[in-house]
Amino acid sequence: MFSVINKGEGRGIAVPTLSNATKEQSAMYLDNKYTIAYNNIVSRAKARVLDEYSEIHHIIPKCLGGKDIKENLVRLTAREHFICHRLLVKMVEGKAKFQMIKAVDMMTKKTKCQDRYQITARLFEQLKKEASLAMSVLTKGIKKHSDETKQRMSDSAKGKISTFKGKKHPESAKRILAEHRSKPCISPNGERFASTKEAGIAYGISGVAIRGNIQRGKSGWQYESDDDQAIVESNRKLKLPKTYSPQTPEHIQKRVDARNKAGHYKDREATIERMSIAAKLKHSK
Repeated sequence: MFSVINKGEGRGIAVPTLSNATKEQSAMYLDNKYTIAYNNIVSRAKARVLDEYSEIHHIIPKCLGGKDIKENLVRLTAREHFICHRLLVKMVEGKAKFQMIKAVDMMTKKTKCQDRYQITARLFEQLKKEASLAMSVLTKGIKKHSDETKQRMSDSAKGKISTFKGKKHPESAKRILAEHRSKPCISPNGERFASTKEAGIAYGISGVAIRGNIQRGKSGWQYESDDDQAIVESNRKLKLPKTYSPQTPEHIQKRVDARNKAGHYKDREATIERMSIAAKLKHSK
């Protein structure tokens, strides 16, 4: 299953190749320590029988030309499977590297039939950033839908009824969801409440409004738990200051000419009359 190729200064690296693999597939892996680690994991897994939960792994990934044949499949634990895909990212170059990044991102998604390896929140955030960059690279230059295709898709969607149309969540489900979201909080005055709902009753507003203030960082409300507050602050979108670049004289003249051509300045008095008081003062200077 493995062959040894010599690269660089004569160092031999066992690169996973199959008997029916093409020359491009055989040479796609880089000569580095990550390839050695990958080969060790695969070789060890081929020589054992797992009695615990395991996942099927393609030694040569399908997106890189690997096939669903016995020689190209190996059973790995969930942790080994995740590690192998992380190693593959560093074993290839070019477009294949971004394809492997997307494959790792897919492994972070939970499914009903798989017990995926649990990663830390920090690593999850890092993988999402890498996947976003990979997606932008892989989709760059791809043709967009034509107007005819868009119209055809729109026509095919017309008349389809939503599966949830006319249905409502039962009151029990609404109550459970509200209780799950309603967490202990602290008012701007330092008062502690067992839930945002209780705080809303005390202040005469809704618990939803208080949670909104906490999420936006307004009014001094915050969650009692440091963990809950940290999650809210990490999810809060920072508003970057707007930057403006001065318009060139050519651009200003072009706008003035366009307005003159459209007749915007023909009735100056009527235009001023329609303006607000502040705009009148500014326009009259």
